[in-house]
Amino acid sequence: MNFSLSQKKAQIILISDHDVRFYLWQKKTLTELVHYEELIAQQYDDHPVIVIVNILEENFRFDTMIPVTGRDRKALLERKLDFAFRGSEYRAGRVLQQSRDGRRDYTILLTAITKPAIIQPWID
Repeated sequence: MNFSLSQKKAQIILISDHDVRFYLWQKKTLTELVHYEELIAQQYDDHPVIVIVNILEENFRFDTMIPVTGRDRKALLERKLDFAFRGSEYRAGRVLQQSRDGRRDYTILLTAITKPAIIQPWID
């Protein structure tokens, strides 16, 4: 999900190395909820949940990928993620740019949370 200021409402969980903070976005206002119980006590089931993670256990890696499209591109990106971050369920890859010369390979960014146990309690 992409979040923008035009988003009507959302629950936001910000997980860092030091703490976890909870926010509520509604009517173009961001409100910090002091206690997690506030989030549970109020009925925000119709608010989508956005999780933002900023921890040391994030890993980023640049790589290249041959220029393919469609299902082949998705499969190749998934294969690169499997190789780079085997066993991590919280991972993503994104094509950043295409080379202007030679084979016109893609530059890709691979990222993962290498210790998912840190955030798992908040995701469940």
